[in-house]
Amino acid sequence: MLACVAPDTYKRMLSEELGTLKMGIQFHRRPSPQLISKRPKLTNDPYAIGPLAKKLRGKVDGILVVAPLNRSPHRTIPGPLVNGLPVGIVFSNQPEDLQPWVDSLRNQKKGSPVWAVLSKWNDYFLTRSQRVAKWLRVSNPRAVETWFADDVTRDELCERLATGPRLTWYMGHSRSRGLSAYHGVRWPHIEEVTPFSPCGTVIALSCDTLKRERGMFPFGCQWVSHGRTAAFFGSVDSISMQSTLSMAYEIGALFENKTVNTIGDLITQLENRLHSTPYLSDTHRAFKSYRIIGNPIQTFF
Repeated sequence: MLACVAPDTYKRMLSEELGTLKMGIQFHRRPSPQLISKRPKLTNDPYAIGPLAKKLRGKVDGILVVAPLNRSPHRTIPGPLVNGLPVGIVFSNQPEDLQPWVDSLRNQKKGSPVWAVLSKWNDYFLTRSQRVAKWLRVSNPRAVETWFADDVTRDELCERLATGPRLTWYMGHSRSRGLSAYHGVRWPHIEEVTPFSPCGTVIALSCDTLKRERGMFPFGCQWVSHGRTAAFFGSVDSISMQSTLSMAYEIGALFENKTVNTIGDLITQLENRLHSTPYLSDTHRAFKSYRIIGNPIQTFF
């Protein structure tokens, strides 16, 4: 069951489109951020998702927030997990804007079952990404492939991404406009490859892929708004390499233990682990800078 928080004009579209995908929908009218902002405890939660999540915990699997295109992921929800529920964001000014994303949910089976691991051409990241691939293979032995920048060009990478891997995991440097690896992957490089099948989930353990700056629509948001992936998990800020590495290890352990089936499972168990482990406090702070764009309960399989 997915709780959808959106203006009333989206109710029919979301109920009909997601209903055909056999997703249980619970619709909630999105409150005005002007009214919410007058309540001090909700200044970083303009749509009062915190109180709603507290009320809905145990009744739904996740929350989807429809936000205007001019909002930043950072200022839409307070974190990827709110009062125990995974929360995803989709950006739209009118219901039709969501059609490419809905189509990505509908066309998942047309994509590839591959789990692709991407890495910057740097010994630090290459070594650790090999370890990530090893962990993923425990959970999904036949599907994991390594598409590292020491072996794959930017054009080859974009062609492979257009086959729609079920899971794409990137480690390396990045910016709001794209990945720093592969001689720089920007949105036009992704978009120029057609036709394409949508990816399932993209996980970018790197800086700024969801950071809004100088009016730029962030790289990760582009993936979802154009229907290239059903879910994108990335950061709204810069994070240290040590925090990135620690988070990768913790996520890898969850896959190795075969305890996660969806992005919602992943961030819920990851938050529990980081919150309860004192030496991971810095990584926990970094985790709070991440957001889910798209479906917060997207499956990995």
